[in-house]
Amino acid sequence: MNVVHVTQRTCVGTKELAAWLVALSMAGCFSDSPEQLLASAKSHLEGKDRKAAVIQLKNALQANANLAEARFLLGKILLENGDVEGAAIELSKARDSGYAHDELRALLGRTLFQQGQLDKLQAEYGQAELATPEAMADLQATLASAYAMRGKLVEARATIDKALKLDAGSLRVQLVHIRLLASDGGVVTALPVLERVLGKQAGSAEAWQLMGEFQALIGRTEEAILAFRESLKLDNSNVAAHTGLLSLLTTKRDREAVASALADFKARLPNHPQLRLFMASQAMEAGDLKTAREYVQVLLKGAPDDGRVQFLAGAIEFRGGALVQAESHLSKALRVAPNARRVRLLLARTHLRSGEAAKALNVLRFAIDGGKADADIFAAAAEAHFQLGNAELAEGYLRQAVKLNPQDARSRTALAVASIGKGRGDQGFDELRAISEEDSGTTADLALISTLMRRGEAEKALKAIDALELKQPTKPLAQMLRGGVEIKRGNQTQARAAFEAALKVDPVYFPAVSSLASMDVADKKPELAVKRFEDLLEKDPWHEQAQMAIVGLRAQAGAPANELVDLLTKAVKKNPDALAPRVALVRLQLERKDVKLALATVQEGVAASPDSPELHELLGRVQMVSGENNQALAAFNKMAALQPTSPQPFMRMAELYMANKDTAAAVQSLKRALSVKADFAPARAALVALDMAAGRVTEARIQIRAMQKQSPQDPRAYELEGDLETQQKNWPKAVAAYRANFDIRAQTDSAIKLHRSLIMSGKRTEATTFEATWRKRNPGDSAFVFYLGDSALLRSDHGQALGHYRDVLKLQPDNAAANNNIAWLLHKTKRSGALAYAEKANRLRPDHPAFLDTLAEIHASEGDLNKALELQKQAVALAPQQHMHRLHLARYYIKTGQKNEARGELLRLAALGDKFDQASEVKRLQAEL
Repeated sequence: MNVVHVTQRTCVGTKELAAWLVALSMAGCFSDSPEQLLASAKSHLEGKDRKAAVIQLKNALQANANLAEARFLLGKILLENGDVEGAAIELSKARDSGYAHDELRALLGRTLFQQGQLDKLQAEYGQAELATPEAMADLQATLASAYAMRGKLVEARATIDKALKLDAGSLRVQLVHIRLLASDGGVVTALPVLERVLGKQAGSAEAWQLMGEFQALIGRTEEAILAFRESLKLDNSNVAAHTGLLSLLTTKRDREAVASALADFKARLPNHPQLRLFMASQAMEAGDLKTAREYVQVLLKGAPDDGRVQFLAGAIEFRGGALVQAESHLSKALRVAPNARRVRLLLARTHLRSGEAAKALNVLRFAIDGGKADADIFAAAAEAHFQLGNAELAEGYLRQAVKLNPQDARSRTALAVASIGKGRGDQGFDELRAISEEDSGTTADLALISTLMRRGEAEKALKAIDALELKQPTKPLAQMLRGGVEIKRGNQTQARAAFEAALKVDPVYFPAVSSLASMDVADKKPELAVKRFEDLLEKDPWHEQAQMAIVGLRAQAGAPANELVDLLTKAVKKNPDALAPRVALVRLQLERKDVKLALATVQEGVAASPDSPELHELLGRVQMVSGENNQALAAFNKMAALQPTSPQPFMRMAELYMANKDTAAAVQSLKRALSVKADFAPARAALVALDMAAGRVTEARIQIRAMQKQSPQDPRAYELEGDLETQQKNWPKAVAAYRANFDIRAQTDSAIKLHRSLIMSGKRTEATTFEATWRKRNPGDSAFVFYLGDSALLRSDHGQALGHYRDVLKLQPDNAAANNNIAWLLHKTKRSGALAYAEKANRLRPDHPAFLDTLAEIHASEGDLNKALELQKQAVALAPQQHMHRLHLARYYIKTGQKNEARGELLRLAALGDKFDQASEVKRLQAEL
């Protein structure tokens, strides 16, 4: 050993020492080499100190960015810590730096799986052969998991068997194998195998995590919580254990435990995507959709192919009522995981809420036909068939739902209600009462109360409400329903008392306030109604519905527009993030032609909420009105950036281009909408409409065939085909298309189109049979009967038209249009009673130009020309483009001797030339003057 003696100087000054240390550091005397740092990282990994290992690996890479093994180890740790995106970057760099170990390829496969890039995983590694059995087994386990996610269980089992032969001792392979056992034979089958694994490897965090998942699935919540906690003791970076534990504690509503577990998760993995996923889910459940969207948007940018993220994004949009966006996200989630029951179910429910029952059935059919349907799937299928008018099929599915889950109160309730609807009232009511007594929920109670109220059995309904109140003594719903029954019975005092009682339970219960306000308005006390909402706002200053209700009441009372603008402006200032008041204010400003003010209002909203796609859409619409088409296009493009999975922004762009008669650009925008969502029916329909308008029949047929191929159970495609063939007067094909539409969606509008096409194709006997069958099955369908009246009127069959309109009044005595048409027919056929019907039509729908025109004509025929003139002036003022109304006005002026006024009206009509089909009559009258 050489000893260095300091002989000339035994002390160094502070400044000299600092300089000396810096110089040594610069020379490398105090720093480890990259290789030493790598060795240190490996040492930390052996001691399971990942955090220290990551620091050393980053230091090594800072010194030598091409140190491939350091890249590999960093990527491996990041993957284990759940940073899939970071892991993918580092592992790819390791590969590019020449690191060629088999374990690297296996880990790259894992990153693709965890990013949801299953197609890429299959393409790059599906046929890969690795030399190392352990790495090959790991890769096979990843591929087996991917197969399972896609519902390809045969391939998954074969692949995991191969992995077990290669490395039976691999814990990861064994756990994937156990998961597949559970998917085949249920958790009960897989649980003993997992217990054996834990008996040998009790120190495995992943095995305890899986145990937690299994225990949760079979309802053993406490055992599951213990298993997840054990997993986290062994490895506090186990993300699945964190999320599993949080999920169970949240279900238990143990707020203190949730807060503690969440703090632990945040402290350990503050930026982990799964933490954001959980926070987004929590925000959604709490009703804070804005925060939930913010979290999920970050996740979507980082992992757009992750099925879990897409599912949550879809669930958030579903909660918010943005059904197009929800459908887009859920469709992507389903493509990643076609076997995921909850994804399939929520997508079906999205279609149902959109009124697209046929699409819902397409989504559900995979599970039903594959024997994978549970009670919820069958219940959703039943709802779809009810929407389509297929009551028998719906009941069949409900029975299957109840058979699978006899305790499913919702399906049993729906089945009981269906029985009542088919005339089996006693049986249905008995079942509803039985469910109500057995079930702590309120589904059956509400169905029973609703059905009894519809049947007018008030006393029985009140008894059912008493039973509901016993279940929910601290909620206002029972009192609210009681008030509704008393209203129907005409007991105003009792109704008020019930609504007031509801407010004692919950002072800010809006339905009760609204009901009392409605009664005040009926009593001609609108000021008292406004006061009620003002009182609610004192308790809850940000209550958006109350603010809007006050505006509505003042508008009904005839308040000037300035006052309404002031009210809405105050509401917007009080709650700048609220959408409804701002939208109403903008619309009112546009109605008043205050385009600049409307633009300023919406721009303020965009500044306050720059990530609101709804406000960017509104901004674009206002800019369209103001003629700022380039700015409107920019707003819609921003909307598209905020909603990358929604086709709606491109629909708005198409509308902009169509308004400017730029058909080519409109077509391109519609095609972009379809590139985002290939089965987006509104875009297809718009393309068909453009093709039809341009006479491009072949192109229109291509679009229609594409719709039918993508969604064979979507009735709109067949309806469009019928419309196209009707345009071409190809009646046999129109009949076939409308019949296909009707077979899927037996609704009034489809019945009308089929009936009309049968008549136009000369199949009158078939049309008459269809008409009789439809009316027998749907005795209350006044719209179809009204159509029959219009059809007879077009044929100038006044007697039959009159009969049909009278039938409408039997079903709807206050149908204003039917009253008007009867008045016109009685007047035309010189029968008595025309005036009474016309006056009633105008009482029911005041200020309706056509009704005023009819009433004026009847007064004129009875010699009351002054009254006719007064009414006709109103009609023309309300609808100045209705030229026949102006011609009638000119005639009344002539009859009352007001020739100058008549000349003025005729001059306006003469300026139309041949555009007005009564041009010859105008010339005749001018000549007489």
